[in-house]
Amino acid sequence: MKRAALALCALAALAGSFVVAPSTALAQPVANAGPAQVTVAVLPFTGNATQDLIGDAEAVVRNALLTRGATVSERAAVMMALGVDAPRDAQNVATFGRNLRATHVLSGTVRPLSGQYVLTLTITEAATARAATREENVGGDTASATVRSMLERLFDPAALGPAPVDPEEERRRREADERRAAEERQRAEQQRRDAEAQRRRAEEERQRAFEAANPLRPYAAGGPFAIGVQLHLGGLASDTRATPTMVRPGGQVTEPSSLAFVLRVEGAYAIGAVSGLEVVAAAMLMTTPTTALGLGAGAQFTFPSTGRGRFRATGGAVLGLFQGLSGAQITTAWIEPYARAQFDITPTVAAVAGLALDVAPGDNGGVTTFTVTAGARFRLGN
Repeated sequence: MKRAALALCALAALAGSFVVAPSTALAQPVANAGPAQVTVAVLPFTGNATQDLIGDAEAVVRNALLTRGATVSERAAVMMALGVDAPRDAQNVATFGRNLRATHVLSGTVRPLSGQYVLTLTITEAATARAATREENVGGDTASATVRSMLERLFDPAALGPAPVDPEEERRRREADERRAAEERQRAEQQRRDAEAQRRRAEEERQRAFEAANPLRPYAAGGPFAIGVQLHLGGLASDTRATPTMVRPGGQVTEPSSLAFVLRVEGAYAIGAVSGLEVVAAAMLMTTPTTALGLGAGAQFTFPSTGRGRFRATGGAVLGLFQGLSGAQITTAWIEPYARAQFDITPTVAAVAGLALDVAPGDNGGVTTFTVTAGARFRLGN
């Protein structure tokens, strides 16, 4: 029994060792996992140095890359892939690297400098075409250390510049921007045309409303016949005085008033053949500065002869007979030119106001008055 128990214990211990050991073995590769493999395609170095110096610089860089653990593409493969024209811009360099299945492309130039040389290295990330450039003076025993330091900084992701713009992508983006700008201009132009059309429609609506409220009327819309009554008030320009027969005791010869007051009544008939033209017959009663009666006929013209507005203007003249009844008792011609404004209250009733000059020539100047007129006209005959 003791031997059987010892055998069972030995088997349990052996089984426990088999269970623990695999777990430890699986965990080990994870602990030793390293960074992703870097593959670098090194382009042939250029510069104004001798071929020997350029070859030495390229060899130092290749050794430094291998020391960092990078895989360096074979020079023969690189030369074969280059063909006649080497890639120049970052996009073509990145494409060249991807074709060689490289993660990075390294290019360099060498310039001699007093026993040393100036080394310029440019690293381009094949996946993004982002690039970084370093330039250092290299030479002597520290050449390898200087190159390793340059590579350390070049491979730092923070050193890489922004990805270059693909010319084709830039062209497409520019064309898209131009299309959007053109569409925006078209929309703005369409909005302007719509606003202009809306403004015209509103103006047409206002015009139609005005025309509906103010129908087109001729000056004689109320009828061909018109009767007008006006009061004239103004001043005396000249007069003929009658010599008084008696002077009051202690008095002097009285001077006639310089105020002119006239009542005027007219009748008019619109001539259909000439729109706006009327023949006029007028009677005038002057009370100051002398008492006189005038009868005459003439013509007047009203404009606009046809319109939608209520305001019109009239100009005319009357020629007739002037008879003094008291004061300047003369019989002479009566001439009255006048101009007045007219406001149509209704098609048959209008208010008038204007200026008139009444001239009755005679001895010592006759009678001349300049007056302001106001009155009303009434259309008949509809």
